[in-house]
Amino acid sequence: MTELTDRHRYYADTAYNSQQPRDLDPPRQQHHLSAKQKLVRQHPIDSRGLHCREYLSYLHLGSIEILNDTSEENLADLEHPGHEYVVWDSFSNPKVWLELAVMFLGLIAFASTSVAIIILFVRSFEWNAIDYASYMIIGSQLVYRAAKYVLDHNWVKSKNNILVNRRTGLVTFSWKRKRIILPFDEFDVCMPAGTRPTGSHDYYLRFVHKYSDKWFQAPAGRDYAWEVEQDWEFWQQYMDISQPLPDVPQMEPFRDRDPVTAAWDREQQRPKDYWKNLPLEHAKKLKAKSRAAAERYPWGLTREQALNSGWRASGVGEGDWQTQTAPQAVRQHQQVASSD
Repeated sequence: MTELTDRHRYYADTAYNSQQPRDLDPPRQQHHLSAKQKLVRQHPIDSRGLHCREYLSYLHLGSIEILNDTSEENLADLEHPGHEYVVWDSFSNPKVWLELAVMFLGLIAFASTSVAIIILFVRSFEWNAIDYASYMIIGSQLVYRAAKYVLDHNWVKSKNNILVNRRTGLVTFSWKRKRIILPFDEFDVCMPAGTRPTGSHDYYLRFVHKYSDKWFQAPAGRDYAWEVEQDWEFWQQYMDISQPLPDVPQMEPFRDRDPVTAAWDREQQRPKDYWKNLPLEHAKKLKAKSRAAAERYPWGLTREQALNSGWRASGVGEGDWQTQTAPQAVRQHQQVASSD
């Protein structure tokens, strides 16, 4: 009873709970949408729920090294309440545009310097060539250094990012220069694709409001469509207070601060620092196993249907610490650390 009371006090009444879904109105019909809105809603992801759950399959393992970084700056970063909310970069944020500009100007400066050197050699270091090359190098470097100086000194503030809040079940984003707050369960999702300069594609997770023209997009592009499908499941579980936080390295520092996750970890006897103490080589094997399972998943089927069709889950993040291999690897890693 105490645990249920603590959960009730911790989460807002608006928090998303898939076990207690709200009675939502149906979304607008296609014939009520403008041509622009139909375009925004192309390539919908119709599935809802947690079926594949192979979250480690597409995430970076560099966060394991971050978990073991004891620098003051990193320890301060780990105090961020990631169990409460996550912040996504947005193109409504002027600092994001400045960071992109600095990156682009850095490439221009490098290319200009390279071209200038080639011109000098081709023109045998003639005075006209030296003047021209000097203007190219100095001009491009000055513009790049000036933009980087502004960025490094934080003269342009970070604002207007997307806020995904587990504790309240709400998402906050900018729309037509206004900050909008809407419930997570009022969004449908789509998978638009973008073409890279090389001709390959990026796939994105786009959230489209059921009852208005508003939408926002997750910042990270994915190489494969199945990664976006898995991304969608990840954020459903993150926001769902009937579920623990997804068991990935990025979420480990916050698990004991989230009531539902802490209770689940106690019930499953999950080690507090499971990912932190896991040798990186073993983590790479787990990721490969999870990725293989995700790539084989028959998207569009429920988990039960997929299992009946012959698909098998990797088990990563769902009790892997209770198998023989993971605890042995952790114990060996701890023994080596203690001997040092």
